[in-house]
Amino acid sequence: MLIALNLVQPYVDKPLTAPWVQHALTNSGFVVEHIHHTGSTQVLDVEVTSNRPDCLSHIGIARELAVLAGGKLQIPPAQPIKPAPQTPGDDGFAIAIDIPHRCPYYSAIAIDHVKVAPSPAWLIAALESLGLRSVNNVVDITNYVLMLTGQPLHAFDRNQLNPGPVVIRTATDGESMHLINGQEVRLSTDDLLIADSKRPLALAGIMGGMHSEITTVTTRVLLESAQFEATGIARTSRRLNSASDSSRRFERGIDPAMVIYARQLAAQMIIELCGGVIQAEVDQGELIQNHHSIELRMERFAALIGVPIDPDTAMTILGALEFSPRKDGTHMVCTTPGFRFDVSREVDLIEELVRIWGYENVPVHNQVAHMMAPPDPALEARRLMRRSLSGAGWFEAVTYTFVDPAEAQWFLPPHAKVLKVHAAARKANNVLRPSLLPGLLATVRHNQNMGDAHPRVFEVAAAFSQPDGSSHPVETQRLAIAGANVSEVMGGIELIIASIGNGCRVEVVPTALPGFAPGASGHVMVHRRPTGDAAPIEIGRVGQLESQVIRHYDLRGTLAAAELDLHALAAQFVPVKRAGVLPRFPAVRRNLSVIVVETVKWSDIDRLIRQTAGQGWLEEIQFVGTYRGKPIEAGKKSVSMELIFRDANSSLESAQVDDQMRRIIDALASGVSGEIRH
Repeated sequence: MLIALNLVQPYVDKPLTAPWVQHALTNSGFVVEHIHHTGSTQVLDVEVTSNRPDCLSHIGIARELAVLAGGKLQIPPAQPIKPAPQTPGDDGFAIAIDIPHRCPYYSAIAIDHVKVAPSPAWLIAALESLGLRSVNNVVDITNYVLMLTGQPLHAFDRNQLNPGPVVIRTATDGESMHLINGQEVRLSTDDLLIADSKRPLALAGIMGGMHSEITTVTTRVLLESAQFEATGIARTSRRLNSASDSSRRFERGIDPAMVIYARQLAAQMIIELCGGVIQAEVDQGELIQNHHSIELRMERFAALIGVPIDPDTAMTILGALEFSPRKDGTHMVCTTPGFRFDVSREVDLIEELVRIWGYENVPVHNQVAHMMAPPDPALEARRLMRRSLSGAGWFEAVTYTFVDPAEAQWFLPPHAKVLKVHAAARKANNVLRPSLLPGLLATVRHNQNMGDAHPRVFEVAAAFSQPDGSSHPVETQRLAIAGANVSEVMGGIELIIASIGNGCRVEVVPTALPGFAPGASGHVMVHRRPTGDAAPIEIGRVGQLESQVIRHYDLRGTLAAAELDLHALAAQFVPVKRAGVLPRFPAVRRNLSVIVVETVKWSDIDRLIRQTAGQGWLEEIQFVGTYRGKPIEAGKKSVSMELIFRDANSSLESAQVDDQMRRIIDALASGVSGEIRH
C-alpha cells in the first residue's frame, strides 16, 4: 500500500522522517520496500499483511508509528452533521435492510445543491501520490477519505434514483447490472446489492453502478457508509473478478468506529469543496463491535519468547496499542479494540508485545533446544509402500481431485452419495472424486495413447463422499493400483503388504462390486498370521474392470485395478521387523491339480487345505493357475497349486508328506467334490 508521509504526519504528535519510518515499520512487521518522491511528497510502499486490515489506511499506519515513536495518535473530531431545515417540497428518503446478517448497519446522507467540478490541486496531488486518478471533486473526496480512514464510501447521483427507500438486498437469479468500470455482470442470489425500488445501484462493498454514478450534471448526492459481512463480499468479488479498493478492505474487516467518522468527514469536505447543503441523514441497523477479553500471563511470555518483559513496559505498550490493559492479580486482562480482527488469543498479545518491544531484546543463543517428535508410523508405512511399488516397476500418478459425475457413480462406496461443486465456473468435472480409480484410468488411457500398451500405475491420495443420512462429508486416504490383469495387480498388493508387515497373508473374498466385471472382483482381506485364528481385516477391493468402463475410457485390452484403504493398511505396519532363524532343513514341494465345479472359489480351496493341515508341516500354498477346456468337461475347471512342507526340527521324509497329502486330497474330495487331475 502507498502511504504519503505528509498525510500521516498530522495524526502523530512526533516528527517523522522517511528513513526512520521505513526502519520502524519494517522492524515491526510492515516491510517498506522503497521510498519515492511525488513532487514534494515522500511516498512509502508498505507491505501490509492480510491479517492487518486496520493498516490499510493512513490513520492505521499513523497509529503504529505513534506507538513506535513513543507518541500519541491524534485524530481530529469530525464535525457533527446538521441537516438544513426541511422546506415544503423536500422529499425524504428511507433505508430498508432485507439481509441484516449480511449488512448489520447502513447509513446515508443526502446532500443537495452540490456543484460537481474538478478537484482542487492539493486533492488531485494527494490522490496521484497514492496511485489514484482524479475523477471529480465528489468522487475524489470519497477516495481520499477511504485512504485516510480505511472506511469505503460511495456517492450516488440522487436524481437517478427511483422513488422509494434505498434497499439492501440480495440479487434475484439472473439479474444483471453495469458497473462503473464498464463491466456488465450477471448476478446470483448470493450477491448483496444496494438498490432502489426498481433496479440495483451498486454491488455492496465492491463497486457502484454506472447509471447512478456522479457526473458533471449531478446536483443531489446520496453519500453511503455501511458495515457489510466480510465473507459475502469476498465471495462476490472473486466470482465476478471485480476486486476494488473497497472490497479489499471489507473482505478483511473494517473498523466499526470509522463507519460514522468517515461519513461525517466526507460530508464536511463535500460541503466545503462542492458547496453542498445537507438535506437529511438516515441510518438503519446497529454496528457490530469487535471487542473481547484476553488474559495475558507474563510467565507465558517468558516461556514463549525466552526472556521476560517488565510488566509495566507491557502495560505501556498494550495501552498505546489501544488494548485497554488492566491488572487482574498476577495476570493482565486486555480488551481488543474494534479494528484488531487478528487478535483473539494470548499468543497474539505476546506477538504484539515483542514486535513493539523490539526483537533485538530477544537474545540469540548458539544452541537451540528442539524437541524431536517420534516418526509417524502411518507416514513411514506410506513411504515404504510407495518405494516398494516404484522399485517393482510401477509408476506413481497424480490426478485431478474433480471427476465427471457419471464416472464417479461407477466406483461410489455403498450407502454414500457424491459431493458436487455448485460453482458456476466449474460446469464439467464438478464432483469430488469418491474413488481414485476414475483419475487413474484416465492416466492409463493417456499412457496407452502415448504408446505404452500395458502401463502399471498407482496413486496415493484422498477420496471424498457423504454417507447416506449424514450431513458431514467423509475424506479417506486411499491407494489405487491399475495393471494389465488381476494377477499383476494382486502381485502389487502382496508386495506392499510384505513391505509393511511380518507374516501377513492376503486373501480375496469374491464379491460383486460396481465397476468390476461379474465374477472377477472381490474384497481384499489381510490375515495377520498365516495360520492364526484372528479375524481377517478388510483393506479394499480388487478385480477386473467391466467392459462398460473399458469402453468409456477407450482402453485397449482388459484391465484390472484395486483400491485400498490407507488407514487399514497402516494398521498392519510393523515398524521393527522380526527376523527369524533361517531354515536348517530343506522344504518338500508337491504340485497338485484338482478339478472342481466353476462355483468353487480359490479361497474355499485355500481355506480347506489350511484347516486340514492344521499345525502340521504345511508352510505355504502358492496358486499356480486355472485351466478350462478339453479334456475337462464343461462347467468345471482345473486349479493348480504348489504346496510347500517343512519341519523346523528335522528333514521330512516322503512318506510323512505323502500321508499329509492324502488327508488334503480326501478333504478336497469331501469338501468341494474335488477330483485329482493326473
